[in-house]
Amino acid sequence: MTTSTETAKPLLGISACLLGQSVRFNAGHKHSPVCTQLLGELFDWQPVCPEVRAGMSVPRAPVRLLATDRGLRMVGSRDATFDVTEAMQQVADHYSAESLAELSGFVFMQKSPSCGLFRVPVYNAHGQSADHGAGLFARTVQSANPLLPCEEAGRLHDPLIREHFISRVLAYQAWQQLRGSRPQLRDVLAFHARYKYQLMAHSPSGQAELGRLLAGVRRDTLDSALDQYAELFFRVLAILPARRGHVNALMHIRGYLKRRGLLPAEQQRLDAVMESYRQGLIPRMVPMNLLRHHFDRYPDAYIAGQVYLNPPVAHPLLMHGA
Repeated sequence: MTTSTETAKPLLGISACLLGQSVRFNAGHKHSPVCTQLLGELFDWQPVCPEVRAGMSVPRAPVRLLATDRGLRMVGSRDATFDVTEAMQQVADHYSAESLAELSGFVFMQKSPSCGLFRVPVYNAHGQSADHGAGLFARTVQSANPLLPCEEAGRLHDPLIREHFISRVLAYQAWQQLRGSRPQLRDVLAFHARYKYQLMAHSPSGQAELGRLLAGVRRDTLDSALDQYAELFFRVLAILPARRGHVNALMHIRGYLKRRGLLPAEQQRLDAVMESYRQGLIPRMVPMNLLRHHFDRYPDAYIAGQVYLNPPVAHPLLMHGA
């Protein structure tokens, strides 16, 4: 089986209906052009419909989540005696054990009692939507690998959320490749150095904490530190960066241009662009492109390796931002 770490594109799991497969309860689909046309340029897909895998027919009676004294159940929307909880849980457990290791992310179908990530209605015995949670399949996948970047298709229409998700997937694939290479301490330090300013944009305190963690690692404690590092690394990247975080990272990068021969007019122009971005008058791509232009003239090996300024995949979807 081909894994995401052996291909040019990351391999992501996806709810099959989002690719246009007619697997929903009404024999329809929820084709997502955002996934197939936009993200499809960057990712390969591994589709799955957990309800079909659980033996449910197409078409089929709709199901919903029901809160009971036995815990959360997946039952028929019209007939609560139709209970597929155990079958769905078995599918989710098997999928998590057999398929997650090869994935670099997952896109779920929103509101689905099996695949929804956020605010899936949970009904009470009176048929009222009394709470919200995650679908049974999605919840199991997240529990099996909390570091795996996961998102709902509907939320990916937001360009900021979409860029954030893409950057997390690319970072996760890079981490998979690093872990698969049996890294030495110097390799982990080099990985961390490449992500310094991306981490800073998400959380300066998180970036500093990761640096302190690595500063205390020795060659003989590396193995035990890798899981701790990964947990914190992806927890930091899961924070949606705000404009002030980007300004902080960009200003640190701008500092490498000091004493590099920029003319006074060029320095003034760069400062003006930075200030315009800080005020929300221009998109982030403007100061980033101007910084790239200056570093093309005055190369710096450290900055050239920064994922934040030079992502591993050059694509317009990574050029949005607050």
